[in-house]
Amino acid sequence: NSFCTLLVVMSSPGRNRASGNTLLRAAIEYVETALRSVEGMKALLVDADLRVVLNLVSTHTALLQHEVVFVDTLETADRPDLSYLPCVVLARPLADSVRSVSHELESGKFREFHLAFTNTVDADVLQALSNADGRKLVKSFQELYLDFLPVADDTALVRLGTGQSAASAKVPLSINEWTNADFTRVAQGLVATMLATNRRPLIRYRNNNKVTARIAAEVGAKMRMVNTTFFDLRARASVLLILDRSDDPVTPLLTQW
Repeated sequence: NSFCTLLVVMSSPGRNRASGNTLLRAAIEYVETALRSVEGMKALLVDADLRVVLNLVSTHTALLQHEVVFVDTLETADRPDLSYLPCVVLARPLADSVRSVSHELESGKFREFHLAFTNTVDADVLQALSNADGRKLVKSFQELYLDFLPVADDTALVRLGTGQSAASAKVPLSINEWTNADFTRVAQGLVATMLATNRRPLIRYRNNNKVTARIAAEVGAKMRMVNTTFFDLRARASVLLILDRSDDPVTPLLTQW
């Protein structure tokens, strides 16, 4: 199995855990926020990555409570005309997903669209969506920092690869096997966990490890961009410690996770 993940474990003091400021609670609230953006019956479209997240944080019953009567993936080619329903779109801001959303806007098979992307969105993506929305169907737009797989209150996974390719991603065992896309994906996931739990991290890593050094640099650059955009961000200080399992191959043999 070449399924490749990055494990993120966060230390959450009891008072923070009790207040709901955890990865799992943040993920659940993000999905509910997207669904609450539309009143009444609605459709929900997700990309391949968010389909996995949705399976982790929601249920069919929960979706029905939000009056979601139609759920499908953006990758579906032949979709019925549901122009009587508003549509919530939940997706990662990737090129494939943006193209799929643009196609939906152009086809106009829903009454209106409420878009929610799971990480920061570049200006060129916004321009592409604006160009595709000739019918003025987009009624709202949100950035929800849900670019990770929450598996517990303080634990999340970040999948390397995108969409269907994530299942066949090769496990990078050395610095030579890591690609630029791998480093970018890991940094995106880590930044999303920081924003989801309202943290402004001090980054620490092992200096002689090229993988952790590169990840730290990427995360630091993205967090600086976030702080520039959201200059009034009131996040609590914390420490982001980036470790490479190859630095400590013994602990997994001695510890039952």
